[in-house]
Amino acid sequence: MIVQEESRKENLLSAGVTSQFIDAIDRLEELGEIQYQIQNPEGAYWYLPSIENEYEILRGFDITPICDGSNGDSFYVLLSKPDERKFVYFELEADEIYNDFGGSFQLLLAHLVIDLMDLSEVQSIEDITKFAESLGLLKAKEVINTVSALDEDTDIEEWEVNVLPTIIGGTLNK
Repeated sequence: MIVQEESRKENLLSAGVTSQFIDAIDRLEELGEIQYQIQNPEGAYWYLPSIENEYEILRGFDITPICDGSNGDSFYVLLSKPDERKFVYFELEADEIYNDFGGSFQLLLAHLVIDLMDLSEVQSIEDITKFAESLGLLKAKEVINTVSALDEDTDIEEWEVNVLPTIIGGTLNK
């Protein structure tokens, strides 16, 4: 079942999504480059009702859209049922979860900020840190300083799975 838009914010807040992030979704045009990574969840509310029973990854879960991904057919959602809650990223083209952030919104938020760092060539580390803090990333400075110190040969995805959870707490399932 798709959680109705009227209940979305309350549901996300109770799952640990920061109010700063939820509010930012409504004013993405003010946020610079992140608006090219995520969008208001309009696409989720348009597409997900037609596929929720067809996609195995969604069956049995209440689906709360967090935000749409950059290309209009990818979504960040909260999947929940009485004994499980997880933040995930998936695309319409495949019935598979591409990123499973477990029950930690902080891991999802750190992932988005790290992606922003990859895309941004003009923002300083200090600006990205302030931005991440403004969205509610609790250990923004530590995450950003650690990832920015990686050498070019380090696989960021591997780092996210093996190191980021020790900084943030939680488990990233890939």
